[in-house]
Amino acid sequence: MADETTPTESEPVPAKSGGGAMRIVSAAMLSVALVTTGYFIGGRGGTAAAPPPETAHVEEPEEPTIGTIVDLEAVNVNLAGGHYLRVAVSLGLSEHVHLEDPKEFKSAPASDLVVSTFSGRTMEELSSHDGRSSRRDELEEGLATYYGDEIVSVFFTEFVMQ
Repeated sequence: MADETTPTESEPVPAKSGGGAMRIVSAAMLSVALVTTGYFIGGRGGTAAAPPPETAHVEEPEEPTIGTIVDLEAVNVNLAGGHYLRVAVSLGLSEHVHLEDPKEFKSAPASDLVVSTFSGRTMEELSSHDGRSSRRDELEEGLATYYGDEIVSVFFTEFVMQ
């Protein structure tokens, strides 16, 4: 027979008194310690964090600012394989170039360069973004040869192939 003072496996064992309060106090102290540690490690308290070490600063050249935009007349250019391109270009002039009227700009060399840059190219070459971008770069280089730093940007405002 089972002793009445000894709990059996099916009966729950009563918790000891006084232990619960001690666990709450310990948990609270641990929480305060963790928060305080995080505060100081995170740089919110104590001494100021050391500045990051200086690295070699390489200054990038400043992008030139566009002052005036000159629109060139659209031109038809013969492409390879009997196709053609109708292209219109706008030129972004440096802010240092002062024109009373954009029609004062001598555009004949720029128009000639547009024709020579695109003549004889294939439609496949000009249909890709990389192909158009390469031709824009080539056009910018040629314009820099004639105009110097007067032209800072080239924009395609019409680009139709057939």
